[in-house]
Amino acid sequence: MKSDRMIVCSFACLAVLGLAGCAAPFNGPENISDERLIYPIRVAPSIQSMRVPTGELSPEMDARVTAFARDYLEHGNGALSVSVPAGNESARRFFAARLSDLGVSAWRIMINASESPEPGIELSYVRYVADPSPCGDWSTNYGDTSANLPAPNFGCATQHNIAAMVADPRDLASPRREDPADAARRMTVLDKYRKGDPTPATKTSEQKATISDVIK
Repeated sequence: MKSDRMIVCSFACLAVLGLAGCAAPFNGPENISDERLIYPIRVAPSIQSMRVPTGELSPEMDARVTAFARDYLEHGNGALSVSVPAGNESARRFFAARLSDLGVSAWRIMINASESPEPGIELSYVRYVADPSPCGDWSTNYGDTSANLPAPNFGCATQHNIAAMVADPRDLASPRREDPADAARRMTVLDKYRKGDPTPATKTSEQKATISDVIK
């Protein structure tokens, strides 16, 4: 009888533990982890600048100016500022022509009088950079997963990778404007539609293919 009561008590305890486990609340919407909110990527402007000595540029310095202009064309925002000491008209003309030769439009070149006490000519522009939030929250015991919640660092590495790989950080802050529609192509298709002609573009012989060329 004693052993039977012990067996019954054991089963009762197991049943209570099972019910307790089932009674634990499931994770709901309030437990959803959004790494974009927990580890946001801050997009902020950063001034890029370089100083060039007055006078004729050496091949090494000219290569640096070329690289600077190319970086501006790829990542720059706004105008490319050239601060030239007052009265140095030859430097003004040289940099206006040199930057134009490197592909910078004339309307994007802003040449002004330098107010810096340092000698030389300063090139500068604004570039947007993506600055992710730091990782490294190891406060949670990763061996205890009973709460079924994501770890504090979940998604942080992904955010860092996105910040490092994005071509233009401004895309993270706001979407780009759509390119204007091709009105000429639209009118061509519409004119064919009105005439009852096929509207798809004509395919060349290289673009045509069959599903299978196997001879049965």
